[in-house]
Amino acid sequence: MEKVHKSGKAKSIGVSNYMVPQLTATLKTATVNPSVNQIEYHPYLQHGGHDGELRSYMRAHNIAVEAYGPLVPITKAKPGPCDDIFASLAKKYFVSEGEIALRWCIDSD
Repeated sequence: MEKVHKSGKAKSIGVSNYMVPQLTATLKTATVNPSVNQIEYHPYLQHGGHDGELRSYMRAHNIAVEAYGPLVPITKAKPGPCDDIFASLAKKYFVSEGEIALRWCIDSD
């Protein structure tokens, strides 16, 4: 991928489902650091819990989070602990529950 990037055919390089050990190994040998890491990310799966180890590591190395499955709580995990919160926020702000879930992803990074 670094050859493709250097040839100008790719503007950036990304990875998927990397955790801190994989990112650390990649950053040790990469000449072009990944600009994004696509991870499953929603209120039920936050990668690192409250301390946000993965997100903090990515932030420190200028690697963006790309959320995979941000709508899982709305589309696949009902009933769940966030149902009432999503419903009340959606009603309060006159938006859909999906928009609340997406906003959570944006605001939590």
